[in-house]
Amino acid sequence: MQTDPFLASKAVLERCDWSRLSSRDSLLLEHISRGLTDERIGEQLHLSPESVKNNVRRVVKTIGARNRTHAVALALRAGRIS
Repeated sequence: MQTDPFLASKAVLERCDWSRLSSRDSLLLEHISRGLTDERIGEQLHLSPESVKNNVRRVVKTIGARNRTHAVALALRAGRIS
């Protein structure tokens, strides 16, 4: 039996602890949602591309997402980014 991806995302969304994310983490998700590369995000946030990658991994783990795309989808659904 296959799990409905919508329901799975809804369950993950309900478990997300958004209070653990800083405003900078939300800004990072905003930049990812706009399709910016790690290099471009780094330029805008004054970080190295490697630091951006590390921060993305931490945010993904913190909210229980599968990857950066899933993290953005959850943040959009939760109204944390626009």
